[in-house]
Amino acid sequence: MSQPEHEYVKRCRACDAPIVFLRTKAGKLMPVDAGAVLHDDYQFDHKRHVSHFATCPEAATFRN
Repeated sequence: MSQPEHEYVKRCRACDAPIVFLRTKAGKLMPVDAGAVLHDDYQFDHKRHVSHFATCPEAATFRN
């Protein structure tokens, strides 16, 4: 797997996976798996990006 290209790559606090926070159309930040995020992506696109909540084994930890 190649290194994610986005400048704001972070690590998930639960599973340590690389993630990027992108804005939704509603303006909220969503954690997204960094693998499909390009350096100029700043808005979440459900056709291209995968919400990290869908892939994180510890996602329930962050739900309200």
